[in-house]
Amino acid sequence: MTTSKEIIEYFKIIDVQKKENQEHIRDTDKGIFGVSNLEIMDDFFNKIRISKEDVFVDLGSGDGRVNILASIYSKSIGIEFDKELVQESIKHNDILKTAAIFLEQDYESYDFSKTTILFSFADHFFNEKFIAKLSKEFKGTLYIYQGIFTPEKITKGKTIWINQTPIYSYLF
Repeated sequence: MTTSKEIIEYFKIIDVQKKENQEHIRDTDKGIFGVSNLEIMDDFFNKIRISKEDVFVDLGSGDGRVNILASIYSKSIGIEFDKELVQESIKHNDILKTAAIFLEQDYESYDFSKTTILFSFADHFFNEKFIAKLSKEFKGTLYIYQGIFTPEKITKGKTIWINQTPIYSYLF
């Protein structure tokens, strides 16, 4: 079984390559792709005590790194609109031999009724229609990494600080 340390080290190598090729941040048809810090995410998963009973869903999962890491703790599903990023996620997942699942679709059409933890490195505000959908289907906690775009009209929970990086929680 792949360990969190192996996943973190693997993506450190990938990040060097991405930065050399100026691919670590880019626009997609639905937003901006940017990489999350996996050391912060590993601490985060331990702090929230994510478990195999949880269904973790990443809204806009990019190159799959957060989901691949989450998959060693929980059932992990990445939803990404960009076809190239989904293919990259699947490639990384195959190399690391984890059980993360990747879906190529707009996350606004996903059924969140079985999801226990939602995660987003949000690059825009959630619209009212999507918030209404979550309010109907989702009965868990939404976590927003870095909180540049935080949802409105949702009960804010606690902020988890890891190495000066905030992860904000919202309760449904």
